[in-house]
Amino acid sequence: MSSSHVHLQIEQALAEKKSWLADEFNQQFLCQKSLETLDEFVAGRESHIGKVLGSFTSLSHWFGVKGVIDILEGRSSNYLCDSFWFDMFHHTVMNSSFQTTKKEGAFRAIIKRKVWPPRPTISFNDQGLLLAKSFALGLVPLGEAIGHQSLAGLKDGIFYGRSQNQLTPFLLTAFAKWKQIPLPPEDLPEAIPDAYVPLLDKLTSPPEKIQTALMTACNFHLSRSRMPDDWNTYEFSHGPYPVYPVEILFLFRIRQLLGLENPEVDHPLLNSPVGKLPEIKCAISPQFEPLRDKIRSEYSAWPAATDS
Repeated sequence: MSSSHVHLQIEQALAEKKSWLADEFNQQFLCQKSLETLDEFVAGRESHIGKVLGSFTSLSHWFGVKGVIDILEGRSSNYLCDSFWFDMFHHTVMNSSFQTTKKEGAFRAIIKRKVWPPRPTISFNDQGLLLAKSFALGLVPLGEAIGHQSLAGLKDGIFYGRSQNQLTPFLLTAFAKWKQIPLPPEDLPEAIPDAYVPLLDKLTSPPEKIQTALMTACNFHLSRSRMPDDWNTYEFSHGPYPVYPVEILFLFRIRQLLGLENPEVDHPLLNSPVGKLPEIKCAISPQFEPLRDKIRSEYSAWPAATDS
């Protein structure tokens, strides 16, 4: 992939994201209406959980895109962090629903007219993005809890969309390797893309030994940043991800935690301000703290971590 083609693809992605943010319909219905729905939810007024979940997804995309644009244009922003928390809320509600049905057992689930065994409730790709973003933003203890929860979820059967996913097998394998956790092939039979294999092989290599592998992985990221079609879905098609190399930052964070130096890589994805590990740790915006507290207290699947 030529340098000019890469620059053009990133510029087009940014232009599309700016246009998406400026659209009055998106401002009103994806952002404002979603915030109103969540205000009602926090206040205890009756809210359809599907509408609440949809609001989490809409606001994750909205704040993710707004945060990336702000950072790229030199403005201080916490929106990318807020995007993570909306992903976290969605994950917690869906995980709690699965675990509740699982604990009820087959007989009680049938009596309550619930599906048994419980249907998978969490997108395998979304789980990978959640894990990667937690590390990228510096929420390491929470990220570790999400990683352990993810490995348990493989055995529980909580994830859907596993067969074609090109991201999460790499992330979970890297996490398990870092934490020295055995990961049997029967738990994660999905293949790791060739573009990511050298990153795993060279996880602890000196910076100069991993540069070529990172270039390849960045180009692969861009190749998986297109919009879905009738035959394929793509891991980085939505929200901030076309220009946010979250899986590379995840790897950089692990190397940092291992006391290793990260290389300088001359690639547009890593040359930009959102291609760097942030110096300030992610913190939830005060306006969303009541929502976080409600989710954390009412849904059992919130991962236990010191910074959550």
